[in-house]
Amino acid sequence: NRAKRKPEDVCSVVQAYKQFSWTLKPPAVDTSSYSWQNAMEVAKLSLSMNDFTQGATHFHAIVCPNERESECKPYWRSDMVPLGVFGSHVFYKEKPRK
Repeated sequence: NRAKRKPEDVCSVVQAYKQFSWTLKPPAVDTSSYSWQNAMEVAKLSLSMNDFTQGATHFHAIVCPNERESECKPYWRSDMVPLGVFGSHVFYKEKPRK
């Protein structure tokens, strides 16, 4: 949703520093591998599917195994409206500006 469902913007949003844990140390990727090709197909399909998150632009895992606390509590969540829990993640959108 942050990429406004524009395929040309998805990579820049997803690969932004600290957006996902792997962006801290990006892995080497074999773009000819079956895994990469499969991931690309899933990503393309996700752009055309119904947005079950109701417009979420942020999410976090419920449990953070690498943190001191078992429950994740990102600093930014107080500026967000929680939309729901889907699987093991909580989804949010920004609070409306007054």
